[in-house]
Amino acid sequence: MPDVLTANDGHPVGRAPRQPLRRELNKWQIFMIVISTIIGVGFFTNSGEILSFAGPGTLLLAFGLLGAMACMVMEGISEMVVIWPIPNPMVEFVRHFVDRDLANVVCFAYWYTYAISFAAVITTAGDVVVSYWGDGTLAKVLVFILFPAVVFLVNFNSVSIFGWIEFVGGILKLIVIFFVFVTMIVINLGGLYITIDQAVPRLIIRMTGANNKPIHSKFIKDGFQYNEEVVNNRPTAIVLAIGNAVYPYIGIEAVTITAFEARNPRELKFPAKNIAYIVTLIYLFSVLGFALNVEWSCDKLTPYYQQAFTSKHGWPYSCHPGGDLSRRTLPNNVSTDTSGSTYSNNFTLPTIAVDQTQTSTKVPFSSIINVCLLYSALSTANSALFTASRALYGLGQSVQVDARRWRRPTRALAKLGETTTFGVPAWAIAASMAFAWVPLLSLDGGAQDTQQVLISIGSTSCVLVWASQSLAFVRYHRWLWRHRRRLVGPTYARYDRWERTDLSSWLGAWQPALAWASLVCCALVVLVFASAGLWNGQGNMRLKALNIYLGPFVLLVLFLLLKLLSWKRGWSERWVVLGDWEQLKNTLDTLNDMVLPDRARVRDDSDTDCEQADGNEFEMRIRREPEREPPKLELRHLDSERDESSGGKKT
Repeated sequence: MPDVLTANDGHPVGRAPRQPLRRELNKWQIFMIVISTIIGVGFFTNSGEILSFAGPGTLLLAFGLLGAMACMVMEGISEMVVIWPIPNPMVEFVRHFVDRDLANVVCFAYWYTYAISFAAVITTAGDVVVSYWGDGTLAKVLVFILFPAVVFLVNFNSVSIFGWIEFVGGILKLIVIFFVFVTMIVINLGGLYITIDQAVPRLIIRMTGANNKPIHSKFIKDGFQYNEEVVNNRPTAIVLAIGNAVYPYIGIEAVTITAFEARNPRELKFPAKNIAYIVTLIYLFSVLGFALNVEWSCDKLTPYYQQAFTSKHGWPYSCHPGGDLSRRTLPNNVSTDTSGSTYSNNFTLPTIAVDQTQTSTKVPFSSIINVCLLYSALSTANSALFTASRALYGLGQSVQVDARRWRRPTRALAKLGETTTFGVPAWAIAASMAFAWVPLLSLDGGAQDTQQVLISIGSTSCVLVWASQSLAFVRYHRWLWRHRRRLVGPTYARYDRWERTDLSSWLGAWQPALAWASLVCCALVVLVFASAGLWNGQGNMRLKALNIYLGPFVLLVLFLLLKLLSWKRGWSERWVVLGDWEQLKNTLDTLNDMVLPDRARVRDDSDTDCEQADGNEFEMRIRREPEREPPKLELRHLDSERDESSGGKKT
């Protein structure tokens, strides 16, 4: 059983974990873990949905604006996490700079986001299998069983093995993205004419060929459009597109979860400072390729809440002549418009673009793309489970070291902070698979709305977590500004963010304006922009409202409940007051101690200092002072001392 830790006054403060998480990840492993977390099948389906109701111009604008917002959010997060690579940093930043109860809400919201994302990605993978290969329910069930099993086994390895698996997986995912982008360019230039030579069985791929004329700017010239079944005008379509484009960016903050398992803070700098910019560029180039090759009125695009692709004249939109894709229909999730034409909501933009170039149904080129998308889903599910488990591990750690919460009901939570001999948080991984059953709801048509609501709660919750990080940085900046003249010496000079160092983010000089802007933008995106689909009063209004507002409502109720339970301790104990220098110094020291928690617990006989090493890099040093004997008191007569100093003469 873990030993009980005691403070200097002899009171128990918690229990030490059996084995801490191991610090073995390098910067490229961290970068690829975050890439795998962010880029998944959802990006392809989400971008298709936006294209279907807002047109290509709005698609590019929405992803560009949301990319800018993501970069602003990461500017503050990256600066703090490089200084403090601690377990569950986003929760601890809120706990130490904003409010303890809000930190608990953030912890729940962040864990739920990735626990349900794990289930959502597996659901999407099952839909891709059935929508394209049409193998029915059995194929879905196999995906729903095999994917979680594989992901669980991969996560149960040591973080070093997991890191290398994700490193290879991230490279493959980037290759897939590059392959898709090049394919879009070739298609746009009139190439990728695919057929099978009947005389000699072989696959023929030519850069030019019959029936394939260059598309160039034919489709993208449609610019800003709107589907009147979804919105009433172009401005509303832009607002709704911005509200929907945020979800593919969820995961950029996952670099914080890997912080405690990085070899040293130096390994965090590159992924933390650059991931948002790199992902934004990847998304912009990708959606540009989609907008160039798929007409916004295509009837195979993902519809917004199954609102039919019908024009005001009554005929269905279609970018395909004569039922090119009619060979692939869904046993479930198939809708019929007023003309009797069927369409499914699970075709992705790359497969639609490729299908338009093919003259033979036997050519497997689009199947290859779908295989790549399935791999992308598996990789994203793997990273989502990793992220969720580390969030729970951080919760377990905070319970272990909190004396006031160490009671019998919290021991179950404390176990989440324990690890195996290989440094794997086994209990946290198992608990993070709590929603592994959710994909099975897609087998029942009546339960699909429930599934969609559960997934939407996680999506909106994560954007609110971003807002909490922006608020934490605003208060962190304000507190430092009040005492900036005290930020001197080898220990505290590193927090002087007005002196440019390698720890600074790219746009650190623009803070806290960027943090304020990202805070406002996150709130607007979740609470206002996402609701634009309700403004015309059409479609499934109840489902839309639940998907948009249930997540924020649940988090608000949880926050108020925690405030109600803690009212006896007073507002000041929960809300962080930006006090004097001693309070700020204690907060900075506490966060510093969390970087090396095991050593920090024995600080009664050690001194924690932060020294400079390798240029401007800082690393924690635990320096034990040698034991000193108490000074001996020697009493000497004043007169004899005078005699000695004056050669025996009194002066």
